[in-house]
Amino acid sequence: MVDNETVVSKNPSILCTELDDEAVLLDLETKCYYGLNEIALEIWKQIDGERKINSIVGNICEKFDVTPDKALSSITKLIKGLEENGLVTTDTSNPKKSKKS
Repeated sequence: MVDNETVVSKNPSILCTELDDEAVLLDLETKCYYGLNEIALEIWKQIDGERKINSIVGNICEKFDVTPDKALSSITKLIKGLEENGLVTTDTSNPKKSKKS
């Protein structure tokens, strides 16, 4: 289950190419492409294997003038979709303290 304390890591076989305010992700293993809009791209950039979702929520709220509840809902939905497609992994029991939360 994805929650505020979840740490998200990118799959290393994913390439990201930015196109203006959007991006295309390519999974080198499956050869599948995925599109990201401006906000999804900003979330993708913040996924670093150390930052907790609550930190990403705060950053998105500041940058896009959205409420924390709406940001958490949208980020959780995106992370679940990325995870279902093998683009990220999630860790809800990360024992190390996040430096960026």
